Amino acid sequence: MKNAIPIALLSAAALSLTLTACSSDSDDENTVVTQTVTEQAAVEPEASAAPAAAEVTEETEAPVEDLEIPAGLEGMNGQLAYEQLKDAGFTGVVPTSVDPTRAMPIMYNNWTITSVEPAAGTVVPADSTVILNMTKE
Repeated sequence: MKNAIPIALLSAAALSLTLTACSSDSDDENTVVTQTVTEQAAVEPEASAAPAAAEVTEETEAPVEDLEIPAGLEGMNGQLAYEQLKDAGFTGVVPTSVDPTRAMPIMYNNWTITSVEPAAGTVVPADSTVILNMTKE
């Protein structure tokens, strides 16, 4: 108990020194803030040049290509049909299950294509949704 009072006094003194060291009444902090605001204002004119770069990107994008749905997908292994469409350039291939007991195909190689929407021979944009209806028998 004799040591408890000096430790409490030392802790209070250290806290007082810490708080005194943290507080500052000098104008140095205001100068730094003013410089920071000035530097941020200098950056703003550069930001106006950004839309010009975006315009260049828009012009260089390739148009979406029209592709024909290939024939012969019905009866094919689900994985092979999926890969064939992806390799042809279709980006919106969506495998679905026609089996009421199975919510959705996961491993397409265990499934068989029953139909394709849109039908074989139809020409659609490459980013169109192509539905592969599958069954797992």
